[in-house]
Amino acid sequence: EPNDHNNIWIGTSSMYNGHNGFNARILRSTDAGTSWSQFPVGGLARLPANLRGIHKIAIDYPRNQFVYAATDNGLYRTTDSGANWSLKLPGYFTDVIVSSGISDPNAVVLAAARGLGLSRSTNNGNNFGAFTTLGFPAGQVGRISLTHHNLYPVVNQVYCIAEDAFGGGSMLFIARSQDTGKSWLYTNIPAG
Repeated sequence: EPNDHNNIWIGTSSMYNGHNGFNARILRSTDAGTSWSQFPVGGLARLPANLRGIHKIAIDYPRNQFVYAATDNGLYRTTDSGANWSLKLPGYFTDVIVSSGISDPNAVVLAAARGLGLSRSTNNGNNFGAFTTLGFPAGQVGRISLTHHNLYPVVNQVYCIAEDAFGGGSMLFIARSQDTGKSWLYTNIPAG
């Protein structure tokens, strides 16, 4: 966690999407990795028991208790450091980022889902807008990866790269946003 380096979050992922009987889990250490606790799965306010892959864990700075998990089973959020989890969006989520300033009461959350595109929240993940594929057909957008510059004063700068679902792993587009995902500009895809 950005405010406490003793707190470490790990998301496991099952190889080959859960074959061989291994399900994904989220673990947390509060003592810099000396010991770990696993969050329970199955049941009310928990992660699903059949969780297959956790692709990204994003922690809201400065609200460390707000944590997001991009998983094969959907986008999940906890607002109490993992005691309770809620499904915010269904789908196969490949990435999530949180962008917020120190004095900003509402974090912007961008979530990327395979085949759906990007969805954006401007109120700490309470509500998400419609998915956008940035002008490409939804079925053509494969895995999406996000990154952002989260240091003052450029907390709004976000980058996105998407795989062409029909192109054998080739890049579909690279885009940049200077307003935390509200609008996007395409950048050149390198040759090769």
